[in-house]
Amino acid sequence: MRSVIHPQYLDNLFKLLTNLPDLRQLNLNFRELQEQFTTGENQRNTQFRINLRYFYDKVGIDLVQVNCFKSDILNKNKELILNKNIAQSDNPNFIERMIFYTNKVFGQHKTNREIEQLRKELGFEYDLIIDDKIKRNQGIVQYVRVYFPDECAACKQQYPIADRSFKYRNSERYYLEIHHCISFSADNTCDQIDNLVKLCPTCHRALTKNRADESYQQHLIRNIFKNSPKTYEFCLNFAGENQVLDFVYKRLR
Repeated sequence: MRSVIHPQYLDNLFKLLTNLPDLRQLNLNFRELQEQFTTGENQRNTQFRINLRYFYDKVGIDLVQVNCFKSDILNKNKELILNKNIAQSDNPNFIERMIFYTNKVFGQHKTNREIEQLRKELGFEYDLIIDDKIKRNQGIVQYVRVYFPDECAACKQQYPIADRSFKYRNSERYYLEIHHCISFSADNTCDQIDNLVKLCPTCHRALTKNRADESYQQHLIRNIFKNSPKTYEFCLNFAGENQVLDFVYKRLR
């Protein structure tokens, strides 16, 4: 059962939490942007969460008298919890997420498209609802993310990736975004691995409909065709060689 939270309560809670000595241990789960919430299946309130390792070290597992359910979870997952790094959280920018939630999510009714955009801003791009029914295939997206080279298919001959993106924390891998050459929103049958490429954030934004100059967007698409032959071959299933560039361009999302 979902209860109604007063804005002043949320504001007071936010101020209280920002006085904690280690905000790295906190996270916010944005239930209003999850599928179960948007479909009405389970409209629970958004939750604050604590790093389990931090909780284990500070509170321990002897919670039977307080909450036997939580105590059982901690006991059964002790080994996993002890391997969790206390120095890092799932979200080191808790304050930014809290401000985002307060300004853009809390108490607001959003359309599916607006929810999709918010999920993209939060990095949830590949687990979203289309027309209340169709979801992108997370499996192929994760495959591309892990196994495709860390290079931008649209600008790798022009710029070093270090000038267009950044490395993940504690990793040598660069942050890249997954792009459907033929937009998934234009044709949901195009959720295929041969239709996916990695792009740097700049090129991915430039390929948003009506954002960059038309000639520049077409230049980026040509580069994708050149650098990703399988993607080009996939697109040829929908249009001939003389029409494929225009076909893809007109379906930018």
